Amino acid sequence: MNINFESRSGRELELMLAGKKPMASFYRYTHEKFDEFSGQDFDKYVNNYIFRKKIFFIQTEIGKIIYTTFATINESWRLDLYKTIKKIDGVWNEDLELIESFLLNFGKL
Repeated sequence: MNINFESRSGRELELMLAGKKPMASFYRYTHEKFDEFSGQDFDKYVNNYIFRKKIFFIQTEIGKIIYTTFATINESWRLDLYKTIKKIDGVWNEDLELIESFLLNFGKL
């Protein structure tokens, strides 16, 4: 696997609009109060039918996590698959990490 570790933090919207990233995912515990999007206005593009958005929750021993995911319209199939791998019971493993990396376009399989 060839993983590109170029910094994408805070640049997800820019990369998605440039066609260099098909999907972005953000998460935080529901009790935390911070802007997990780093000021990036994804909803503007959701409202203009450029991106799709999916929100889901996962309960952990520490608390409930909210995931907010975005994908370009043509790549919106990634949203349901991402939710599925995050909700798989059991231990997070290398195979799931590989799928996550593929979905978020961190490298090629």
